[in-house]
Amino acid sequence: MNVGVFFEKSADAYHQKKEFLSRLVNDGHRVFLYALTRDYYPELEEIGCICIYSRFSPKTWSKNDIKKKDRRKIGAKYRSLFKMLNIDFIFTFGALFTRTVALEATISGIKVIPTIGENGEEASSLANHSKIYRKVYNAIFDKAPVVFFEDKFSCDLMANFGVIPQRKRIVLGAGINLKESVYEFYPELLEGNKIKILIVTVFESLCDAQGVIEETIKLKKVFGDFEVDILAKGVKKTSKKFIEKGEKKGVFKYVGSDFSNKEILKDYHGIIFTCSEYGSANLAMEAVAMGRPIIVSEYCQLGEFVEDKKSGYIYKPIYKKSFQKKLIAFLQKSYEEKKMMGIQGRKFAEEMLDRNLINNAYMYEMNRIIDIMLNQD
Repeated sequence: MNVGVFFEKSADAYHQKKEFLSRLVNDGHRVFLYALTRDYYPELEEIGCICIYSRFSPKTWSKNDIKKKDRRKIGAKYRSLFKMLNIDFIFTFGALFTRTVALEATISGIKVIPTIGENGEEASSLANHSKIYRKVYNAIFDKAPVVFFEDKFSCDLMANFGVIPQRKRIVLGAGINLKESVYEFYPELLEGNKIKILIVTVFESLCDAQGVIEETIKLKKVFGDFEVDILAKGVKKTSKKFIEKGEKKGVFKYVGSDFSNKEILKDYHGIIFTCSEYGSANLAMEAVAMGRPIIVSEYCQLGEFVEDKKSGYIYKPIYKKSFQKKLIAFLQKSYEEKKMMGIQGRKFAEEMLDRNLINNAYMYEMNRIIDIMLNQD
């Protein structure tokens, strides 16, 4: 079968997608790939994907983004592309231009299998633009044989809007390669050394990055035996001043904004994640696999990577006391207890975050759907 695959660049799930595409090719399907970025095209061509280099740029389907006349032109170009490639069905990954693709494919009578990704971004679109997007989603999901979710959090949010029948929802989760993401020995606490805490956050977002940092610093006055480092994206004018002020006072150290560098996690005894944006979800999974206790907000998919009070802690982001309580509980644990939490996290990763197991589940469901569609033809 001729399969169209449309996705955005995603630091969190790219490698998982690559393995999935490789399996589609190995199963004998012709896979036509259109990605919002061409960074990965060479290695995807190596595994047998036919990458499409189109002159027109995909855009978000929204009356606020582009004029109605332009939307019609873009839609016509997509439909022409589907016809030229003789596409049998389409997989979409992501939240932006893939909405346009899914809608135009549905209008063209092509089966679409959407995978809705991290952070509840699709659900946020429904909340913010309900009149526009509910019509779009209803049209897509009404015809889709199934809708995959990379996390239960997004599934639950979307379900609240009633646009996806329960029988069509399948939560597969996200995972990492546990052969590459190995357990790392817990940092020793030599005489004179302090417990090291890393806060991974995004400024200029809804996760209250500054509030979490401030609450952590307050606890330093009570538990003076720990250091705080900040790994953050979205550092702009206001947050830059906040960071410079904190570093000048010596209350924390800013260690950059590279969420792709998992090696940075090794030196910390505990890691706080305030949100799952910009690749921080993948970094959180790496931390768990590495054997580091994590403290995460419940208002994102990160809560699915933690067994609360066993391998880490989950706090309610709206309530500062909830965060304080969880961080205090972690700080009060002995070195050996903290280390054991990390070991429990590694066991959890092996059971729940193994990318190979998730891809097996993906392929099982995909093959089942493909068989149904072939029998219908």
